[in-house]
Amino acid sequence: MLTLRLTQKLAASLRVPLQKDAAPATNPCADWCCHKFTANRCRYFLVTNASTFYSVVLRAQGMGSRSAFIDGIIACLRSYLEGAGHLFVFTQLIAPASTEVQFVPVSDRRILGVMNDYIYMSKFYLEDLSPAQTSDRLNECPTGPLGMMHPSEVFPPGTVTQPNRTSIRVGRPPMKADDQQTAETAALQAIEIKVLRRGDDVVLRNVATGVFDNPIDPKLAREFLEDPRHHIAVAVDNGLVVGFASGVHYIHPDKPPELWINEVGIAPTHRRRGLGKAVLKALFDAARELNCTTAWVLTDGGNPAAMKLYSSIGGTLTVEDAAPGNHTLMYSFVLS
Repeated sequence: MLTLRLTQKLAASLRVPLQKDAAPATNPCADWCCHKFTANRCRYFLVTNASTFYSVVLRAQGMGSRSAFIDGIIACLRSYLEGAGHLFVFTQLIAPASTEVQFVPVSDRRILGVMNDYIYMSKFYLEDLSPAQTSDRLNECPTGPLGMMHPSEVFPPGTVTQPNRTSIRVGRPPMKADDQQTAETAALQAIEIKVLRRGDDVVLRNVATGVFDNPIDPKLAREFLEDPRHHIAVAVDNGLVVGFASGVHYIHPDKPPELWINEVGIAPTHRRRGLGKAVLKALFDAARELNCTTAWVLTDGGNPAAMKLYSSIGGTLTVEDAAPGNHTLMYSFVLS
């Protein structure tokens, strides 16, 4: 049986009753959640696997009835999975189950949260990419409930034996210690450190979870990069922004230009690899080109990771607010 989990709004628009007492899904490859959204005045569906968050984005045109919706979902799954190398999963595990379909509500808030995040990102991607390309980006996005793994790493769910292959397993195969160290070193070498300039806002459309405090707003990103006093250095891993350091340079009538470091953020999946140092050094180099002689940053005394980072790249603790209940620290860096 193919299980399609719908949001209440989607079920209402399709006029499909939801079975709240339906039998639990036993085939994780045939258990998908569906959400609808609008981007660039076009309607889309987001179809997400309930176990792995593997997702497909498709145009909703012509899928306003129950039968058209089912046919469209099945056709899109086949097309996308075939292109992704998972045709066997479709033909052996999804297609046979689709002879009978049950509609149930999306009751897991964790799934809804991830889908809402994916929809937010899809609206940005769809400005320049096709639905299939947008799906690719979503499936390469580190996802919290998966332990920051990518949906593409854990799909298909479980272990699926394929002809002339051993098996497809959830997650990555275990590595020996030496192999793992070599892989991590190679991965770090492949990461690009760059200072973004005007017109580079497209780079910020593909950002790993946990790098920034909030989702990127394209208008604010464009405004930031068009302001000559705002600066940001990013770490990019295979097209995905996994870290950054941002700052503002300013002048004063009696002082040379200085750089204020605003924020530093690294994806949880890429910490302890030296990326914090790398993006800060790139930011310092950009500040030197602007004749800044000093950089400074504020942090909290209860943040030992930040304190260690700033000390490791030559930061000097210059101000410590000793007022009761206040543990603000200031580190300064000599750039000249």
